[in-house]
Amino acid sequence: MKKILRFFFILILLLLAAVFLLPIIFKDQIFDMVNEESNNHIKGEVVIEDMSLSLFSDFPNLTLGLDGLDVIGEGDFADMSLVKAGNISVEIDLFSAISGTQLEIESIVISDADLYVLILPDGTANYDIARESTDSTAVEEESGEASAAYSLSLKEFRLDHVNLVYDDRQGDMYAKIDDLNHRLSGDFSEDVVDMTTRTTIESLDVAMGSASYLRQTKVEANVNMNFVTESGVLTLEDNSVVLNGLTLNAEGSVKMGDQMDLDLKFNAPSTSFAEVLSLIPEIFYRDFEDIQTSGTFALNGFVKGTLDESDVLPALGLNLSVANASFKYPDLPAGAEKLNVEVHISKPVGTADATVIDIPKMSGLLANQPVDARLHLEHPISDPEIDMYVLADLDLVKVEQMVPQEDLTYRGRVVTDLAVKGKMSDFEKQNLSAVEVGGNVALSKFSATTSSFGLPVEIDTVSMAWEPELVRIPVMSGKMGKSDFNGSGTLDNIMSYVLTDTTLRGRFRVNSTLLDLNELAAAAPASEAPVADSASSEPMEVVRIPTNIDMDIRAEVAEILYDDMVLHETRGQLTVVEGVASLIGFKMETLGGEIAMDGTYDSRPLQPEVLFGMNLKELNVAEAASTISMLKTYAPILEKATGNLSTSFDMNAFLGSDMTPDLSTVSASGILKTIGLKVEPDVMQKIASKLNNDEYGRILLGNSNISFQVENGRLSVQPFDVKIGGQSATISGSNGLDQSLNYTIDTKLPINSIKVPQEVAALGITGDIDVQLEIGGTVTSPTISTNFGSITQGIQNQVQQIIQSSIDSAKGAAIDRVNEEAEKIMAAAREQAQKVKDEAKRQADRIRSEARNTAQQIKDEAKRQGDKLIEEAGGNPLKKAAAETAARRLNSEAETRANQLIQEADARAKKLEDEAQQRADRIIAEAEARAKIDN
Repeated sequence: MKKILRFFFILILLLLAAVFLLPIIFKDQIFDMVNEESNNHIKGEVVIEDMSLSLFSDFPNLTLGLDGLDVIGEGDFADMSLVKAGNISVEIDLFSAISGTQLEIESIVISDADLYVLILPDGTANYDIARESTDSTAVEEESGEASAAYSLSLKEFRLDHVNLVYDDRQGDMYAKIDDLNHRLSGDFSEDVVDMTTRTTIESLDVAMGSASYLRQTKVEANVNMNFVTESGVLTLEDNSVVLNGLTLNAEGSVKMGDQMDLDLKFNAPSTSFAEVLSLIPEIFYRDFEDIQTSGTFALNGFVKGTLDESDVLPALGLNLSVANASFKYPDLPAGAEKLNVEVHISKPVGTADATVIDIPKMSGLLANQPVDARLHLEHPISDPEIDMYVLADLDLVKVEQMVPQEDLTYRGRVVTDLAVKGKMSDFEKQNLSAVEVGGNVALSKFSATTSSFGLPVEIDTVSMAWEPELVRIPVMSGKMGKSDFNGSGTLDNIMSYVLTDTTLRGRFRVNSTLLDLNELAAAAPASEAPVADSASSEPMEVVRIPTNIDMDIRAEVAEILYDDMVLHETRGQLTVVEGVASLIGFKMETLGGEIAMDGTYDSRPLQPEVLFGMNLKELNVAEAASTISMLKTYAPILEKATGNLSTSFDMNAFLGSDMTPDLSTVSASGILKTIGLKVEPDVMQKIASKLNNDEYGRILLGNSNISFQVENGRLSVQPFDVKIGGQSATISGSNGLDQSLNYTIDTKLPINSIKVPQEVAALGITGDIDVQLEIGGTVTSPTISTNFGSITQGIQNQVQQIIQSSIDSAKGAAIDRVNEEAEKIMAAAREQAQKVKDEAKRQADRIRSEARNTAQQIKDEAKRQGDKLIEEAGGNPLKKAAAETAARRLNSEAETRANQLIQEADARAKKLEDEAQQRADRIIAEAEARAKIDN
């Protein structure tokens, strides 16, 4: 008996030791397997800093922990984190895992995580990271077998300190959640699951288009639910959701499945007007508990019907009313009184186009100044029909006295008297008899100061006159610090833009006597340093241009201050179309010369791209090199130059998060023209020291044309001629962003004017010798090497060359006399061969020209047909979208046909030229055979 007890005691000890040691022994293998499988199934990169596996932390549960999880995208989302989680912990019932029938998950906890969801305008999403299976049949079979063999149950799911950004640029939606804490508990293995959820959010922002629905909203939600597995019905029980100070309750049920049956109602149980005010961050976060309020508030709504993949949506309704309300801060002289608001939103079962928004009343006194407005909107999708008016005359000094202002002061007058009535289709067709638009919106004598912007902003006047066709802005003028502006313009299609988010068109002329960009940049608020653990690596400072804006701005600025540059008489055209800003014909005078430029800024890619063509004419070289960043970076030697330069070049680059070019992506090519340019860089002083002659310490470029190219972070120049110490020389090579140098100087120098090695001097050479100088190292620490080490061999070669030259000269004279007649034969042959090639080139050019003209006609006809389709679609957004798709398809097909036609023509032309070249070669060969020229 003792032996048996001893055996079981030893067995238990071994089992306990195995339970403790196995996770440690096999941890590395398990960790490698998890990493390998993650990267096999997920596009991009999955990084896991550490992994833990334990049975003792909560025995008999098996606890799996992942620390430092980072899921990084690829392609458009390279270097961008979708998920960064400090810790993910999964606790599994060990015995359920061993039994193999039901896997019981006790809890899943995700802590200290950042999620960044980004959808680009073309629909590409960074969360689409699953790799496609190479064997879908096997996957389906395995999935079916797994489903039959196993079932899962979950008792608790928890999120601790999670941040989320949802940025949908295709749907124009944005949401940001800071510090989300969520706990879901319930036994999901039961047929009837009682779920309890507790959620807190420190700050919630929600926006669609240009409308912000929630800003800096604190959320607390306690929701209890009952879920019946067999029927798929989820029923709401005790629940409350608090948004800042507004409490909402909901009741009803949702039946889950391929289609969802909704029967939900919600309301605000309190009638206190203060709860509505709490949704305004400027009020909620500033002594909200001290505010004095009165009046009543009511909110209720419902959603009832079936939700599936069709366009038919459930019925819904929302009603909000504020009656005779007021609010006032006790320490401020003014408040709001007699606030009355009614909002009714309704939609029967059907499409979203059946929605009716009715705001029959929105009125009150703001600092004893009346405000009155009304809005009625029907058919918001197919053909929005609007009836609205706004009437207000506000002294902003009095408005400022209503709400505590920490560091903002403003004054001025806003006058609004505007009425709009009509259907969108009538506005678009300019059916003026069917619409009513009239009134003005004006801002005058406005000024504002705030610590977040270090300059006062002043708007002397802005006036907008609303007419059925357009909105006229006859005058606008103001200042920001020392910078001033004035101008006028028009806005077209503004009603379509507001109601259906179509393109807003504008045409403006703007003038300024001074634009101090240095002062404006210094006054702008400093960007917050990026948080190292942020899930988003998207640079938030990048300027994104709305794609539904079409603006044409003609600008003239007398003086612009930018860094150390002063730009005079700047003028040109700025267009903004579909997210791309273009500079057209911009010219400015600076640095003793003139700069002309055309270019584009494309804000649509994740990393914005610029493409510019520039022409710099007769600029002072030293000033240009010290102020123009590209010259400063790629041609630092010019900072110690005198004279003038001109250059024309094309450049494209991607911009960094600070809106400046990422110099490693710069690609450029052009020609640098110098005018009496003399350069005395440090590297030439080293050359002068190497040669022991100060005359070789400077370079004279004279009137040179230097071809250059920038690619992969290096500036390369083609060979160009200069003068060094009065001697002709040729320079070629490159230098890089890393300041590295790789240049060669080839020249002939009088041997008696330079220091040479003793073995060279011993040769007794006189006159000029060939010298090659290799410049390496860096700009700050250049190195110089010469070819003096092989000069002796070089001299021997020169002597041999002189002897051979004498022989060749005598031989050549004899050959010239003998072959004089032969040369006549060859001259005639060359003339005939050239005629053959010239005729072939003429025919080839005609073939190419005709093909390109035909190709352009094909593209023009496709564009005409596409424009006709869009015009025939009228204001119907669905027809218009289909027409635009068809137009793009027509243009694409035309482009393909045109390119094919051009390629075929080029091939025919090339064949014709090649055959002519072959004929010409035969003519020359036959002539040479007859002439028998000796060489």
